[in-house]
Amino acid sequence: MLIPALILVPSSLFWILKTLSENSTKLNFMLPYMRFFYPFRINNPYGLFAVMTKTRPEVVLQGSNDGLNWEDYEFQFKPGSLKKAPPVCAPHQPRMDWQMWFAALENFNENMWLQNLATRVFEQSPDVMTLFSKDPFKGTSPRFLRFERYEYRFSDFKDLRQNGQWWERVHSGSYGPVFGRDDGNGEPA
Repeated sequence: MLIPALILVPSSLFWILKTLSENSTKLNFMLPYMRFFYPFRINNPYGLFAVMTKTRPEVVLQGSNDGLNWEDYEFQFKPGSLKKAPPVCAPHQPRMDWQMWFAALENFNENMWLQNLATRVFEQSPDVMTLFSKDPFKGTSPRFLRFERYEYRFSDFKDLRQNGQWWERVHSGSYGPVFGRDDGNGEPA
């Protein structure tokens, strides 16, 4: 019992302390010990979120009829409108909203399922359209769709109190190509 404790206690403490002070170099003396035991997979930072992101990147789906003026589709549970309070959805698991957040952590080519999402929005698929809390085109298909990337963060208390604004967002670029609706003869509408 003593030998397993001599192995597990220091490595467990390492992960706990490393989680609490991630950028600290004070635990570097433990790295040879951790590297020695790593191949045995005896200990690691278990957990669904062993590493958390420090920013809130979001992919926003937008539609347009003229290619100039874009409107956001809003999901039910992910940040969208700057005045939308973060909802409590437990124990429900909003799969699409969750996948959109993970997509924002990668690039478009790693998330080709977004092309299917765009197709279903063009088709006005009832199963897909119910995933949105706001359809800016009110049941009609826009001519164009695109995905844009934004960095969200909570607004300060002053903005929340004065304007009802929960979020601030900064546009960080295009996430993928612009999709055009097919008018039925193979040409974009």
